[in-house]
Amino acid sequence: MTYNAVDIAWAAGFFEGEGCFSSTGGKRPAPDASVCGTDKETIDKFHQIMGFGTLTVADKSKYGWKTMYTWHAHGFEKFQATVAILWPHLSPRRKKRIQELMADVKQYWLGGDGRRGRYKRTPKQLRSDRKTCPQCGLTKNKKNFGKNKAEKDGYKCYCKDCRKVGGK
Repeated sequence: MTYNAVDIAWAAGFFEGEGCFSSTGGKRPAPDASVCGTDKETIDKFHQIMGFGTLTVADKSKYGWKTMYTWHAHGFEKFQATVAILWPHLSPRRKKRIQELMADVKQYWLGGDGRRGRYKRTPKQLRSDRKTCPQCGLTKNKKNFGKNKAEKDGYKCYCKDCRKVGGK
């Protein structure tokens, strides 16, 4: 696709004002770029300039609000394409946010052992045999925590006693 420099500059400016770079939370983080607004024409123009992404509509009229239109570029490839197109025109604040997101996502997907879904564990985390449960507040031996390879330290967040009581 051929991009018009003026249109790309407009899209970057629109994204600066209305857009957001974020990451889906949970156990499988993925980068996401989105722009939302109440003017359908501007969201459609942004979508047309980008040439990819998903458009969604949230009808809020029953609450007395305007309908919200949103463009999403979810997933690593679409996020990268968005960044590549808009990068020259983005502010330093946005560029820093992109770098932070990419570092977080990279840490999960390309962890220290090279296997997807494994957080890179720091030597200090590996050496420590104690962990604090956020529910009961007690610091216990890691043997009192279940194993979870997706967590940074390799153990579940809550201790076995709290998990039995709370069903977590």
